Amino acid sequence: LGQLQQLHKLNGSWFAVELSIIGDETRETRRGGPGIAPERDAIRDAGLSALPPVQLYGLKNVRAKTKRQLGSRELARHGLQNDPPEGEN
Repeated sequence: LGQLQQLHKLNGSWFAVELSIIGDETRETRRGGPGIAPERDAIRDAGLSALPPVQLYGLKNVRAKTKRQLGSRELARHGLQNDPPEGEN
């Protein structure tokens, strides 16, 4: 989709994934504001993949900043399909 935007099929469902370069994020502010530690990865932390980031994303020094499951319109626009739930064929 773009240099830091990818689509991934994980556990049978398609996700839009926004990547960020490790070290580009601002850590938590001194006043306790929100921040994301560079080692956090939305896909790996959710247990959706155990692959090393370089294999999962095809890039070095990146992580999944966000992930969002694609809706039916987005799936159709990209010509993709989620796997049917178990027991439905």
